[in-house]
Amino acid sequence: MSASYTFTRNLTVGSKGDDVKALQQFLNANGYQLSVAGAAGSSGMETTTFGPATKAALAKFQATMGISPAVGYFGPITRTKVASMGGTPNSPIVVPATQYLKVEAAGPVANTIPDGSLYNKVLILKFSAGSQNEQVTGVTVTRGGYVGNTKITGVSVWDDIGNRYGNIISALTADGKATISFPSTPFSVPAGQSKYLTVSFNLDADTGSGSVSASVAAVSDISASVAVTGTFPVVGQTFTIVDGANSLADLRIDDQSVAGLVYSTISSADGNLEVGNINKEVFKLRLTQNNSKEAVNVSRVVLYVEGTVQEAKDITNWKLYSPEGNVLATAEKPVDRFVTFVLSTPYVLDKGLSKDLSVKADVADGSGNYFRVSVQNDYDIVATGATTGASVQPVDSAGTTLTAADTQNTNGGFKVKAGALTVSKMAGSPSGNVAPSSQNVVLAKFDLKAAGEKLEIRKMGLQIEYAAAGLDLTGTVSVKDTSTGETYLSVSADTSNLQATSVTAPYTANQMSLSSYITVESGQTKSIEVTGTIDSSATSTSNYKVSLGGFYVKRYSTNDYTDVATGEYEANQLSVSDVTLSVTKDTSFGNAYRSAGSTNVKIAQFVLQASDADDIRINSVSFSVASSSYIQNMKLKDGTTELGSTIGTPSATGNSYTTNFVITKSASKVLAVYADVLSNATTDDDFVVSVTDSGVSGYGVASSKSLSDTPSSDTAGQTVSVKTASLTIAADAAKPLSKIVLAGQIGVELSKIKLESSNEDLTLKKFTLSIGTASTTQWAAATDVARNISKVYVYDGTKLLNTGGTSVVSGDVVLSGLELTLAQNTPKVLTIKADISGQDTVFPKAVGRVTLKSTSTTDMEVYSSQGRMETGITVSDTNAPSNYMLFTVAAPVITNTYSGSTTKSGQSGDEVARFTISNPGTRDLSLSSTTITISLTPNGATSTVDTWRIYESGDLSNALDTDATSLASASATSTTITFDSFTTAQTVTAGGSKTYVIKANTASIKTITSTYTGDVKLSVKLDGSTGYLSTDVASSPSGEELLWNDGVVLYSYSTTGAYAATYSNLLGSDSGEVLGPTLTY
Repeated sequence: MSASYTFTRNLTVGSKGDDVKALQQFLNANGYQLSVAGAAGSSGMETTTFGPATKAALAKFQATMGISPAVGYFGPITRTKVASMGGTPNSPIVVPATQYLKVEAAGPVANTIPDGSLYNKVLILKFSAGSQNEQVTGVTVTRGGYVGNTKITGVSVWDDIGNRYGNIISALTADGKATISFPSTPFSVPAGQSKYLTVSFNLDADTGSGSVSASVAAVSDISASVAVTGTFPVVGQTFTIVDGANSLADLRIDDQSVAGLVYSTISSADGNLEVGNINKEVFKLRLTQNNSKEAVNVSRVVLYVEGTVQEAKDITNWKLYSPEGNVLATAEKPVDRFVTFVLSTPYVLDKGLSKDLSVKADVADGSGNYFRVSVQNDYDIVATGATTGASVQPVDSAGTTLTAADTQNTNGGFKVKAGALTVSKMAGSPSGNVAPSSQNVVLAKFDLKAAGEKLEIRKMGLQIEYAAAGLDLTGTVSVKDTSTGETYLSVSADTSNLQATSVTAPYTANQMSLSSYITVESGQTKSIEVTGTIDSSATSTSNYKVSLGGFYVKRYSTNDYTDVATGEYEANQLSVSDVTLSVTKDTSFGNAYRSAGSTNVKIAQFVLQASDADDIRINSVSFSVASSSYIQNMKLKDGTTELGSTIGTPSATGNSYTTNFVITKSASKVLAVYADVLSNATTDDDFVVSVTDSGVSGYGVASSKSLSDTPSSDTAGQTVSVKTASLTIAADAAKPLSKIVLAGQIGVELSKIKLESSNEDLTLKKFTLSIGTASTTQWAAATDVARNISKVYVYDGTKLLNTGGTSVVSGDVVLSGLELTLAQNTPKVLTIKADISGQDTVFPKAVGRVTLKSTSTTDMEVYSSQGRMETGITVSDTNAPSNYMLFTVAAPVITNTYSGSTTKSGQSGDEVARFTISNPGTRDLSLSSTTITISLTPNGATSTVDTWRIYESGDLSNALDTDATSLASASATSTTITFDSFTTAQTVTAGGSKTYVIKANTASIKTITSTYTGDVKLSVKLDGSTGYLSTDVASSPSGEELLWNDGVVLYSYSTTGAYAATYSNLLGSDSGEVLGPTLTY
């Protein structure tokens, strides 16, 4: 029984894998042979590499199956076709009962190979395993044919996915043999399966002519896990050698500077890399195709890494980049000192070009180690000629034999720095003032960054400088981890040499052993802080500055102990200042109006500003209220958080709130007072809330110093006056401009209405919109205009207030059941959108708008704290109207699509403009005429332009219309030209467009004399107007839209359905003035 292979990805030239082999099996099985029998890729010899033969066979299959394009790319369309044909049949693996390992020749077919080429496949060995998995660990190859041993410059073996086994043998023995051993990376053959090894020869460039073959002479020439069976010698085909000089590419190899160290002295040099460096450029390979014979495809680059770096861990994540910055290949690390890049898609180097490939890597470890990258052998660059298909032998930049020295750049060395410590003051290190009695206050913050390797800090130098006229620190001085709070050092403030009126050096003399060592990974940063206690008697004469230096560390990679960062690293100087708090009226909240009966409204706002000496915890705040009988339920809030308890009946004084919040030093806190205004408060009654003298109590968090006399006198807040609630409604300034609205459009924005409440928050529960007409004698609002709108939608920002929309009934749109809060003194803008009726329902050419119907309680419901408002609602500009809209079925949209040169010479039939007319409507537009405006600016001599023609862009041989108007002038002039006699009917289909080209005879546009030498300029535009026009009360021409500005394209359309009609002589368009090019002659 057989199964079908399932393909899951796209395949193309360069792809590798089992799915490639399955595709080749499918093509061979269905008659699309990749190659002749016995050759790689033929039936039973399929490989896992997608090459030109696979591409060609796949293209034939695609052409036969009608798959387009038939270019040999295996994508989704082809995968679907292959799947429908059952995929690739796969027979189940039958494992033999006995153990064996059989070898036989499996190609390739004899062919011609050029001298000077590399990796020529001369023998394919097919290994088949019996009941056990087997391994091949070496092969001895014997040369045959008429060619000298010295002409074979390389023998190598490869599997069918491009992996090389063993080294490349560069010289044959006297009897023409080469033994390739690979015991550490054996070639595996699974039980019951066959695998292929390919023997390749490199040929010397001066071989000339001859023949060559390869064989395995005896069973002893194969080293394996079991005795090999087969018919020996196993002989491949004989290949004819020809001179490759006239056909092979000339590939030259060189390196480019990467700003490294002088390699000859690198062992004693300072490092130029740090552990943790990412994507560091360490080599640059220059490839040059030096003749015009063929392009080359580079598929493999092997680089040698010399030096002391440990290849398993020091330099990792190698990447090969193209000049464009694309990653061509990657390698995890060097193996046996070699980094191998296998390019999944070969890099193409065209004839005669030079390209630089950049090599980058990460520095993972290796403090003190160094290295240099180079190309060790000419066969380490695998590059195949695009025409010959032969792998060319690279040479050096001078065209001679490539050796390791050719790419060993004198300044190409890289060395990983030995461990060092960088000490820097943190950006957030304290500055300014500290308060007396501050305990364990942070005096300084530092960043400690390890470079080169992991460090363990065991000692550090620490000194604190204080003012001679002041007091030193008391208690304990500590060094802590800023993030975790772990204590690394804790000493008494009176420790010898810890505090001084001036710092001393060297810092190594003041080193203190840490109670807990600080470990910093290479490239990482550890943040520490120094804390201490300020004397309670300290005054402004005291100040303090922390300094670090002289760190004693263990270096993990270097494996030694040493002093690092021995200089002085200072923090900011801190001065002593008392703990104070200022209380002021918040000017961002001005004097306010509040309505009687309003609830939970803001009546005062204050700013509490802490000094920079200490954070301050506030325990209580007290207020007095002038005219307190007007309010009740007074609250204190920090944002939306209520502080303390609500005071139900405030008194003139003694209104105190118990609090527990902290104001960070130098920061401020805004506190607001809220209350209900009693319903019996009368208009123009005033009241004021004040923070009372010494009404704020609190203390410094670090210093425990209490606030004194804060504030020093009553601090009055805002004056609040009692007023009546009101609402102002107006059309918003950002409402849509007058425009054309087309049948069938969805969600068209028609208007924006702004509502603003005063003196208290209001609630809008209902309002009514009305559909208005621009002319009651032309269109009845409730029938003719209203029928153009099927649904109306009202939005508060992005929130839809009437889900599903609301229909128009007798010209009105009633929106009820709303609960929209209109916050006091905060404008609310409602957006009105509509779905427009279809072409069989609209009233074409009707002009109308949307307004608020009225503020009567029948049409609008607004509630204040006193109930439904019957007065106090004001609507500006006759019920907040939208701009007028023209409702129609189709209208042209005109755009300038000229893309030619704007600097030219005059000629007959000169293209001077190109415009596209689009039809976004639902019915075809029939065009009758169009008018263009031409402007000419001569150079002083008479300029002449005539013979104006209009064409469809797809047929520039047959003019649709010609106008003989001659524009001749020596000074700036303009005129209009109308094309109105089209030779063929011009229709722009619904949803389509047409492009028109304007040509003219400009042969005489410019006259050059000794007097007149300047440029001549010519421009063309379509000079239409847009929008509502109140004075347009008569149709001209007959049928033209009323009360609307005219465009310059005359058109018509027909509708169907219950209101079927033809509408002619229409001129409306939203395109307005469409500027064409300004041409310079």
